[in-house]
Amino acid sequence: MLERHRDATSLAQHSRVVQPELQADRFAAVLAREGYARATVREKLQLLGDLRRWLKRRKLQTTDLDEQRVRSFLKCRDRRHC
Repeated sequence: MLERHRDATSLAQHSRVVQPELQADRFAAVLAREGYARATVREKLQLLGDLRRWLKRRKLQTTDLDEQRVRSFLKCRDRRHC
C-alpha cells in the first residue's frame, strides 16, 4: 500500500510538469529507460488513466492534488466504484 501511495504521489508530481496529452507517452518512456518490465509499465499507465478519470469526474486539475486527495483516489480505486 505504501508503495502504491508513493507511486501515485510521484505520478501526481510528474503530472504537474508535463502537458496532459504527452503524459502517458513520456511517463512510459521514462519507465522503460529505467528498466521497468512491460507489465509494470502497463500497470502504471493504468494508474495514470484511473487518476485522470477520477480527477475529471471531480472537476479537479493535477495541481489540486495533495496527500489527502491521493489517499482518497487510492481508496476509491481499491473499491473500484469511483
